[in-house]
Amino acid sequence: MQTLRDKRVLVTGAASGIGKAIVTRPAAAGAELLLVDVDEPRLVETASELRRGRRRVRTYVVDLTSASRIAGLREEVHREGGPIVSRGGSA
Repeated sequence: MQTLRDKRVLVTGAASGIGKAIVTRPAAAGAELLLVDVDEPRLVETASELRRGRRRVRTYVVDLTSASRIAGLREEVHREGGPIVSRGGSA
């Protein structure tokens, strides 16, 4: 099984609900978390909770219904740390 330690994991809808629940596993495994949501106050709250557990977290407030905002997110993520690589290749 591949480890998530020191990998970057991008999660959308990360401020609450299922998205917030999803981040717990990569956080526990030592991944750097890239959290995306349109709800900035809740996103900041979620990131603060994770940072208290000494997790590496970056946040991005993005409306994913906008293709131009998605492209902007992709560019920002690449600029800050390189492309996100999935099992099937790179983004």
